[in-house]
Amino acid sequence: MTSRGLKESDFEQIGEFLHQSIIITLAIQSEHGKLLKDFNKGLAGNKDIENLKVQVEKFSAQFDRPGFDVATMKFQ
Repeated sequence: MTSRGLKESDFEQIGEFLHQSIIITLAIQSEHGKLLKDFNKGLAGNKDIENLKVQVEKFSAQFDRPGFDVATMKFQ
């Protein structure tokens, strides 16, 4: 990730995203159960998951992707 230019504070933010994902998944497990089929039902339309996804996409969009030329939208 350092090849994308991330700094120490960015890694702390990634850690926070991971923490949020664990809290969300534990809540889904406690409500729907630990079996994968039950857990997957809890994922569908989950507002917390959707909010986290938006946050992660916004955060990651600020960093370059090595080997990818944005101007041509192709891998180098």
